[in-house]
Amino acid sequence: MPATRQGAGRERRLLRPCAKRTLGAAVVLGSFDDASHSASHAPALGRAKASLLFLGCSVFVVAGFVVLRVAPIAGYAAIAFFGLGVVVGLIQLLPNSSYLELEERGFTICNLFRKGFLPWQEIAEFVPMTVGGSGRPMVAVRFAPGSKVSATARRFAVAIGGAEGALPDTYGRSAAELAELLNRVRAERNRL
Repeated sequence: MPATRQGAGRERRLLRPCAKRTLGAAVVLGSFDDASHSASHAPALGRAKASLLFLGCSVFVVAGFVVLRVAPIAGYAAIAFFGLGVVVGLIQLLPNSSYLELEERGFTICNLFRKGFLPWQEIAEFVPMTVGGSGRPMVAVRFAPGSKVSATARRFAVAIGGAEGALPDTYGRSAAELAELLNRVRAERNRL
């Protein structure tokens, strides 16, 4: 089944079915998540953000080399810090570097090629929230009572962010839309 775009103009709106799943099709929400998609099918805003990160950090790396003779500590610090930003920007531009996959047993989050799986039974609900003073919209995760996910890590997450967990992105949807979708899929899968 071909990839389809749901809506227009929003970051990371690509949805594609995965034929390998027992559901017949798992839903993947992600950015540049299939190497078979041409650059014209990649979400423009997600690619623009990653490109901007790469280019902006590259400028500061070059500036770090320029100031090496005058201020070597500042130059090396700029090269090291912004060099990491260059690497992260490049990784974000690669296919399959970031996505959210919803399947029968749970969901997989992939961020910078690191994957994590959570079964639906571990989740009590998904809630839209904003992060601190930045106002950045996110989807918070509330774990079910008796969840096997580390209680210590959850307490730490609540202390620093106000939620037991959160998704790293909203995948081209508003936080409220994504939370509603995840809660609906979780409820359907828990009934099976």
